[in-house]
Amino acid sequence: MIDTPRISLLASVVLAAGLVVGCVCPSKRPPARRATCPIADPIHEKSPATVSLAGVVRDEHGEPIPAARIDVEGRPETLKSPPPWWTDVHGRFEIDDIPPGLVKLLVAAAKGAENKVVETRTGVRDLVIVLDPGPQMFLRLVGYVPGEQERSARVTWMEPDGSRRVRYAPIRADGWVRFVALHPDREFELWAETESKRRHVRARGLKPGRNEQRIEQHEVMDIAGKVRASKAFMESRVEEVPGPLRDRLTVHVSAQAPRGAPHFEFRVARTRLERDGSFRVRGLPPGTYEVEVGTGMGEVFLVSKIVEAGTTDAIISLDR
Repeated sequence: MIDTPRISLLASVVLAAGLVVGCVCPSKRPPARRATCPIADPIHEKSPATVSLAGVVRDEHGEPIPAARIDVEGRPETLKSPPPWWTDVHGRFEIDDIPPGLVKLLVAAAKGAENKVVETRTGVRDLVIVLDPGPQMFLRLVGYVPGEQERSARVTWMEPDGSRRVRYAPIRADGWVRFVALHPDREFELWAETESKRRHVRARGLKPGRNEQRIEQHEVMDIAGKVRASKAFMESRVEEVPGPLRDRLTVHVSAQAPRGAPHFEFRVARTRLERDGSFRVRGLPPGTYEVEVGTGMGEVFLVSKIVEAGTTDAIISLDR
């Protein structure tokens, strides 16, 4: 009976001390999480999402301008930069993956033509840009058959200093082509693909004007021949690429530059060798062509020969 009060007093003292220690030295367990607003981490914060911009380029009469060039001002010129945007046959364009906000577009009726600066905001989907198309040429390819992918025609011309120029324009399904921003005093040569089977049309001496020019498809010819090389050469290996050299060979046909310039520039056809080394390219207009046989873009070797359309016994030797 005498010891009981002492024990109670001692327990009271220990309990009080524990409370004091608990207040001074809080538990090491983490406090309960509370719902709070997220705080942005300036180091790992994500960049704003990119948006797109779309519209149409027209002339003062409301007609679409195909193949107009559009670029974003201030875009860094690096190897990773996308190429400029181009309007389609209906003058439409869409630019993707640009930061949100105000942008300045550099718009030209064609490559090399004067730029027009257009200020707009990203996210716009119905932007209308009006350009002066300059001297134009309206062509209609008679008997045009559209292929599985969009085709384009090109005109070439020579400047007084001997330099060569080229301009492209898409071909509509009805064979209609519109070239803009041309020099009014130059003569142009047309190259166009008329169907998906690599049939081509060629015309010389074209002039700009509001009148539509009908381009008739005239006689077309083949170029055929054979590649000569030893069996050991054709079955040799190139670098570390598997398979024999024969499987990597490609035949390219390029057209001559206008006015008989001593070089060939415009690749108009491509085919593979047959197992016996023969090849044939169909549907070429009369003229002189360069036939090249090689691997890829010539990273290993490239052998060429000048051939007239209609030649069917061209021989190209690969043995060195």
